[in-house]
Amino acid sequence: MLGIDIDDATGGYRAFKASALRSLDLHAVASAGYCFQVDLAWRAKQRGFVVTEVPITFVEREVGTSKMSRKIVAEALWRVTIWGIDRRVQMMKKVFAKRSQASR
Repeated sequence: MLGIDIDDATGGYRAFKASALRSLDLHAVASAGYCFQVDLAWRAKQRGFVVTEVPITFVEREVGTSKMSRKIVAEALWRVTIWGIDRRVQMMKKVFAKRSQASR
């Protein structure tokens, strides 16, 4: 949906250079829960930073419950959908702008 070449934008271990984080306008990040990880990875990729994945292997839970609430899941679905639609709108604007310039 977001066009980022990351296998799992919600998991894994990530380390950021302080200069990279300062350039990402973290005050604009409104995401919470797992969506925060997607948001940060997406912003980093948009700025041209390299995101290297270090996967984490989870063992299936045998007792207890997940900390992920329905609210967190809904937020992630909503935000990623909006970001993806916005990305496609921006892509289409570029296509139409190129066509308009070529027809002149």
